Amino acid sequence: MFKFNFLAYLNISNIKKIFLQISDLIQSILGLFFFKFPLNIYSINNSTELITGTLYAIDNVPNFRLRFWLRRAWSRIITSCPEQYSNTIIPLVTRLSFHLQKRLVEQWSLIKQTQTTDEYEPTEEELIAESTMSLLTRECSYFIVHFILGETFSLKSARRDIPLPITLISRKLMENENVRLGIIGLLAKLITCPDSQAVVKCMPAVTVIVHEYFSTFDEQTSIELLVHSIKSLQMFSNDELATGPLLVLIYDIYSYLRPKYPSLLEVIKQVPTCLPENISTFDTRIMSMLQPEDAKNFDKIKKDLVRKALTSTKSRLHYRKASSETNGGDEELKEME
Repeated sequence: MFKFNFLAYLNISNIKKIFLQISDLIQSILGLFFFKFPLNIYSINNSTELITGTLYAIDNVPNFRLRFWLRRAWSRIITSCPEQYSNTIIPLVTRLSFHLQKRLVEQWSLIKQTQTTDEYEPTEEELIAESTMSLLTRECSYFIVHFILGETFSLKSARRDIPLPITLISRKLMENENVRLGIIGLLAKLITCPDSQAVVKCMPAVTVIVHEYFSTFDEQTSIELLVHSIKSLQMFSNDELATGPLLVLIYDIYSYLRPKYPSLLEVIKQVPTCLPENISTFDTRIMSMLQPEDAKNFDKIKKDLVRKALTSTKSRLHYRKASSETNGGDEELKEME
């Protein structure tokens, strides 16, 4: 008679598979539960602790599993939350956004360190690691777009003459400063990740945030977003799908925020390929506008103006000594990683 040897079955490989299956089930159950019963789960007394508890040991979740947690659990928990219970998920959104920033910067930096020269041949493990990070980065873009614009948003169906609608829950959460800084920081990191698909995917969300919340940006946030946008343009200067939206984004950031923060002019001046006369012409045109709404020119005009101002976008940013208007003249403006 056949006897099943349970102990023999429990080898390391099978144990890992079992835990992965359990993890998948937990992700799906959590996401579906919050999606199906929002008024029940978000209204209980300790809902904030329960929701934040889903981030337990997030630092130990490997990259290839993190994207599934993001898609199946956390994205649904956030987007399913009724507006009146938005306070219950503020800790989750804040911690998650800052963790994703840290994860993207650290992991892409590790991958970059292995690619020492153009002739370097990566190993199979390194190729898998890079592919995994690309998938995770794209998942982060999907997450941020779903959070801000909704799961039904489609770039193909979006009309340029109509402002993109922001979801009620994201509008409510963005009133919180910590959430707002976390989301803006995550978007800044996403557009400088070396994956053009992720950049193109998150561009509508970046544009909406700039248009809707530019009045809340402090000087540091404004500089950081402009620096990341220029750096991204340089990284993807040969990618037509990414270049167009990035040129428009740089124009929008500068036109909305330059009147309030003169230091943005210093950032543009530090791009070594820019011609002083082109920068001066561009800046004069922006400053001659009566109000930020005057910046709503046609996209083609925006692209041409920024392209001419920057002249060449194929080199990396090399920051010179920042002026006293930027940071007191004591520190060097560092490249955002």
